[in-house]
Amino acid sequence: MNFQGLQKIQPANTLLDVAFRGAMESTSAQAGKNLRGKHLETATGRAKHLAIHKIETFERSLVKQLTTILISFPTLDELPEFYGALVKTLLPYPELKQSLGALNWAKGKLINFHMIYKEKIRRSAEPNTVHRMVKEYFGRQSSVIKQIKSNLLLLEDARKAMKGFPNVKTGIPTIALFGFPNVGKTTLLKNMTQSKAAIGSYAFTTRELNVNYFKTPYGEVQLIDCPGTLNRFEKMNTIERVAWLALQHLADRVVYVLDLTEPFPLDQQLLLLDRVRKIRADKVLVYISKIDLLDPKVYAAAQKKYDALLSKEELAQTLLSVTRNATLDERNKGRESKIKKEENRE
Repeated sequence: MNFQGLQKIQPANTLLDVAFRGAMESTSAQAGKNLRGKHLETATGRAKHLAIHKIETFERSLVKQLTTILISFPTLDELPEFYGALVKTLLPYPELKQSLGALNWAKGKLINFHMIYKEKIRRSAEPNTVHRMVKEYFGRQSSVIKQIKSNLLLLEDARKAMKGFPNVKTGIPTIALFGFPNVGKTTLLKNMTQSKAAIGSYAFTTRELNVNYFKTPYGEVQLIDCPGTLNRFEKMNTIERVAWLALQHLADRVVYVLDLTEPFPLDQQLLLLDRVRKIRADKVLVYISKIDLLDPKVYAAAQKKYDALLSKEELAQTLLSVTRNATLDERNKGRESKIKKEENRE
């Protein structure tokens, strides 16, 4: 899912400026036309005609701008599970829902005030009354927009944050590579998918979720390189939180990369492995990296102790089986969803 297309949400003053400018320009053009009709033969009739045109143009502009925001902004309750968790974890979710509701409220108010003042203008008996109604109308409508000023600002901040969300595919087999920084996750990802992620002999090379794909006979597989941490969730930085949410909500299997050369102490690596297993239980595969730097007796003993995989080829074969099962599960879910929809129609 990609949030890059979310449009910038303008502040309240900009929405009003756009609407005022459009209303004035359109009304000026209307006044320059050679208008005909019995209702336009008097000064009051002409004033009513132009006033109604002005407030209609103003109202249409504001309603259109708010509608565009509401349509383009994701429906929070319908987001895929992973993205729903991201929004609830990284953004002020209740305030977001409240702000979207505020925009809907404002739309209703704008439409309602428009109908009221359009009728007031029609009933006006002289030009001065018409002009007073228009001025009053602009004041009421401007007040509505100013009441959602903070909501617009909050939604724009959320939009900026959502543009930084990782672009991952939901509904396809997904493998999460987990482990401490600099244990070989990114190298493994590169070898399996031919990606060009940064690789370096220093910690925290993975500054974001590296997402790549490879083809299998059963379809496309998504691999996500997740930075690991022993911090409590509330102490994690943003990228670490995103990684844990991917572990919980996206991964069909987790490949935990264990590095016995110990760029991080082995006891810490095993503690993190235990935490991952508590979340995903039987979904975790252990892969020992950098065996070319180890004594064969060391990695053979570790293989037996941790029931680990040693080669990329062995890992690929294991993941192929996982992919087949995950693909079948997704197809079954799709069939069940289709059946439920058909039952609901009946």
